[in-house]
Amino acid sequence: IFELSREANYKFVQHMKDPLDESMKEILQDKKTIVSIADGLSPHVEEFLQKLSSVMNSDTTVIGCGAGVKGLKQRASIFTPKGIYPDAALIIYSHEPMKLGDSHSFEVLSNGYEIKKAYGSTLVEVGENKQAFNLYKDVLSSKKS
Repeated sequence: IFELSREANYKFVQHMKDPLDESMKEILQDKKTIVSIADGLSPHVEEFLQKLSSVMNSDTTVIGCGAGVKGLKQRASIFTPKGIYPDAALIIYSHEPMKLGDSHSFEVLSNGYEIKKAYGSTLVEVGENKQAFNLYKDVLSSKKS
């Protein structure tokens, strides 16, 4: 989990194969945080990342990821208020350092149960032959109290 300040801005790169415009070096040179979201199936990802790394400071914290669609076929996957684009990227940047955390919002509610009956990934009976749905409902109800 990471958090950016509300003062974060972004730059939209419509074609990753194009050179980064001259203003990009000036924009990114003093930023503490950069988040890059690129079309992960574009043939230009590596080239884009090399260009991006050449215009930022070595002490900048960077997180990046690739966007895409199921099936590993390149399609438009980067979106802005103006549309959805293929072979594009978003560069989000901030003067403030990002805050990092190690959390996942999950909480252990109960010890494990032995699965007695299942169909694929659907649980039917667990524990002492109890219906999985009823056990789930009981565990959640006990957590509320």
